[in-house]
This record gives sequence, C-alpha cells and structure tokens, in this order.
Amino acid sequence: MSGVVFKISAGFLVGALVLLAASLTLSKYYLKEERRLAAAGDVTGAIEASQKAVRLDPFDTDALEEQSVLLQQQERPEEAADALRAAIERDPHNYMPYLRLGTLQLYGLDDPEAAVESYREALRLNPNVTPASEALAQALIREGELGAAKEEYEKLRKEG
Repeated sequence: MSGVVFKISAGFLVGALVLLAASLTLSKYYLKEERRLAAAGDVTGAIEASQKAVRLDPFDTDALEEQSVLLQQQERPEEAADALRAAIERDPHNYMPYLRLGTLQLYGLDDPEAAVESYREALRLNPNVTPASEALAQALIREGELGAAKEEYEKLRKEG
C-alpha cells in the first residue's frame, strides 16, 4: 500500500513541476510579446501581455517593471507606482524596483519625500548604485534638504 501512495505522491509532484515549468515558459512568451507589442506601438496590447506574464510567474519582477513603464507612457503614474510596489512585494531584496519607484515618485508624482525613502531603500540594498545616490541628492534638493544633499554629493565625490 505504501508503494502505491509513494507512486501517487511522486506523480503529483512531477505533475506540479510540469505545470510550474509550463507557467514560467508561458510567462516568458508573454513578456517577449509585451516587448514586441510595445515596440510596434500597441501599448494597450503590451500592457495586456504584461499582465498575463505577471499572472503566470509569481516570482519575476521584470513584467511588473515593464508594465510600469508602459503605464507611465500612458500618463497613468499612480497605476505605474502600484505596479512597482507589486514588484517590490514580490522581491523586496531587489533594489531596481525601489530605484524606479523613487524616480516615478520624484518626477511623475511630485512626491520628493517618498522618493527619498525609495532611494534610501535602494541604497540600503545595494550601496554601490551611483545613480541612486545622485537621485537621492536630487530628491533631497527638491525637499529643501540642501545639507543632506551636499553630504550625498560629497560621498559620491569621495568614491570617485
């Protein structure tokens, strides 16, 4: 009897792995389709393809980051920010969504205070990201924190 249970369990596990592999493969397909449609100028179609890729791969943040760019092109900054926040929820240790969110907050949403927080988080995750340091300094200037901005620029100068 235990041999039958083992075979059923192994079959179930293999089936689950096959479904996961198929899902990830389809996600990559839709991500390529999103890029193709975006290049062709079909932003609506590209967003739909990106949403399919997001649903099929619960781990990847690329589709959400690209979806954010498309939403920004359609002048939908709040939705673009939501896509980046979803990317952060999926992979909170990836500095790129924080960096992109900070840029959107600074220039698209005119929220330098939130941008400072996003840039600082990006730098906490990867202290060697020079663009994040530069952007942080710019956000601090927009906030009126000139002393803190100067400190960021001094750090950059010391690092070369």
